[in-house]
Amino acid sequence: ALIGGRPVVPVTSVRKLAALRASVYNYTGRIHEAVKLMEQELARRKPHETDRELLNIQLSLAAYYYNAREYKKAVRTLNTFPHDNNVLTRLMGVEWRFKKELFELISFYDRGHYDEAESHLKRMRTYYSTFFGEEQYARAKVYLSHVAEMVRNPNIVNTDDFRQRLKSAQLERPHDHEDLQAIPFHCWVTSKVFKRDYYEVLLHAIKWKRGEMEIKD
Repeated sequence: ALIGGRPVVPVTSVRKLAALRASVYNYTGRIHEAVKLMEQELARRKPHETDRELLNIQLSLAAYYYNAREYKKAVRTLNTFPHDNNVLTRLMGVEWRFKKELFELISFYDRGHYDEAESHLKRMRTYYSTFFGEEQYARAKVYLSHVAEMVRNPNIVNTDDFRQRLKSAQLERPHDHEDLQAIPFHCWVTSKVFKRDYYEVLLHAIKWKRGEMEIKD
């Protein structure tokens, strides 16, 4: 409403609004609308344009493709960023890069490329060793340790021992303290453990976090 009342709207504000709207679509089950909106924004990118909002949009679009079960498009979107990881880190920060590389790790695993996943995981553990030392990122290190077990033995998700250790790790936080960026990755592991569609698990979790339903299992 505020943007509509302004005679001139900066393009960055327009992109932020589109990204916010797409996020709402994503978390309310309207994933195809989210994908369409992000595709439209990226299509407007000028050649060689570097903009933080566009990079955020491209990463979000990769995630939305994944949610929409368009896995090839998700991988292609992850592989076509206009800069290498070092430049992206300078532009976006180490936390943003970590999120991007987590998506890449998941894409290797889901395509059955376990050797690539293991190599990718080793590089992440080395690069983010200092990052993991910070208190707010301690859960990320624990999370990766569980993913590492899955990479080494994909069938481990079927064991009671793994499920119990996953539960004991307490990767999730109470409703009002959860990190929205972390929820999708937790849901990805959960979807493997319970053999459910990832996006359905994500929507289920979001409704629970909002107090709209109770999880009984």
